[in-house]
Amino acid sequence: MFFSRITLEDKIGTEYEPYIYAALYSSKVMLTVCSSKENIESPWVRNEWSRFLTLRQNDAGKTLIPLYFDMPKSDLPDEFAILATQNMSKDDFEQELLRGIKKMIPLPIMLAARRKKLKKRLGISAAILVGVILVAGVVSFPYIKDYITYNADYQTAMQLYNEEKYGEAADAFAKLSDFKDSAEMQQESLNMGKYTAAMQLYYDGDYPQAAWAFRDMNGYKDSAEMQKKAELNWREKLATVATNNNLGSSSHGAYYISANGSVETFTYNPGDANSNISIDEHGKIVSIADNIALYALHEDGYVTNSKTNNGLDSDWENIIQITSRFNTTNAALTSEGKVIYGNTKNEINPDGTDSWLQATNEWDKIVSLSYDVERCGDGGMASAALVGLKSDGTVVSVFYGIQTNANSFIASLKNIKEISVNVEISSGTVSIVALDENGTLFTFADGAYDTYENLNIIDVETTDFYSNSDITLQFFILSNELTLSRLGSENTIIEDVVYMNKDFIVTRSGTIYTEYNLEGTAPTNTTVKTQIKDVWLDKS
Repeated sequence: MFFSRITLEDKIGTEYEPYIYAALYSSKVMLTVCSSKENIESPWVRNEWSRFLTLRQNDAGKTLIPLYFDMPKSDLPDEFAILATQNMSKDDFEQELLRGIKKMIPLPIMLAARRKKLKKRLGISAAILVGVILVAGVVSFPYIKDYITYNADYQTAMQLYNEEKYGEAADAFAKLSDFKDSAEMQQESLNMGKYTAAMQLYYDGDYPQAAWAFRDMNGYKDSAEMQKKAELNWREKLATVATNNNLGSSSHGAYYISANGSVETFTYNPGDANSNISIDEHGKIVSIADNIALYALHEDGYVTNSKTNNGLDSDWENIIQITSRFNTTNAALTSEGKVIYGNTKNEINPDGTDSWLQATNEWDKIVSLSYDVERCGDGGMASAALVGLKSDGTVVSVFYGIQTNANSFIASLKNIKEISVNVEISSGTVSIVALDENGTLFTFADGAYDTYENLNIIDVETTDFYSNSDITLQFFILSNELTLSRLGSENTIIEDVVYMNKDFIVTRSGTIYTEYNLEGTAPTNTTVKTQIKDVWLDKS
């Protein structure tokens, strides 16, 4: 029995997930108690019962029983339609429920009877074996002695396997050579060791490493499916869900991803750059990026308009993150952890090669990108910066049109988990803010380094804006309590923030806000909503 109030009583929040997964994995029956459509569909609740249903696909012995009260059956999730639901308001509810569970899980007395019967059978078998050994012992005693020794070692190896000590089990099976199925069990132990390690990465929220680990398992168990899930979570974590599609002083509309996964235009700045984007065989839209025709990253990694915008032979596929700032450089992060870029022809790149990005060809194991560009009016790219965060927590970068000493700052960064880069509007100088695994914040601005400790923050962003004709650089920090503020200020800009980029905020309700970076001005409620992703909530 798993009951979170007791099972997780002495665990801290970061340790919950392995226990929850272990309960889902080992349990034969899950009871979902539904009192309202909103509760059963809430992200954390849906996350648990949907994972159990996924496990059920590969284990016919698992059963999910939806129980409901104070709500109509029609409000239950569509996934429950094929399941046997029970109305808790019926008089015989408890008896029917217990009767059904007893059919699936034998009572201890029944299990004891089965063990007794099995023990009796084993006793008879052992007596027969002893008789055979006595008759044949003179001739084959050395062979029997070896068999008994090997069999004991085999049982020890099996015990290690059952205890999930897969590394030790693999070594033990390897010593048994071709005894019974030792060779197969050695390989199975190795595979299970890799699989459980990959699952741990997944539930730790390390989606890039999990995706790569599952990929390297060549379809073992459900590793191919788990790779897709890890990559989708990775995409959602890095997604741009709203953007102002600006070209210098001109605007080509502002857009957001709606709660149903389509791309819509904000009423305050309508446009048609999303006119050919739709939910199709590639799934819903996860992320968007600026251009005359918006880039749209789908759930499966396909990028609509990447072919057209870059003059390529085909659209990009297997993409995790798209980053561009209107018709300049169009960089993308692949599921392999590599950076690819577009073929934009303009006065900066007359041959369409985006040569300043060629250094990224050597980058690998990149888990996220941060990108910013500034333009000279409508005349082209004036300066740009692209920063890549690697899986080992180090940082790599390339710059265009910028004279900066940021490279030494970047080289000093270690164990980084969040990073943001900004190119200042007029001077083309660069600012960087980075957060490491220990919660230490590092900033770079105007050539100066600063370090801040014990801020209890989970996300960072850097940008600049006009205020009274002056340009002000700001660093924004998101606390563990989901409150957004400027670095160095005690004033809360807005609460319940689960997502932010340079221009937009999303609160826990899914509501999108903009203009949060104007000094002394509250964020503007756009009155529209996007879908809240579990990976955003996991940060807190």
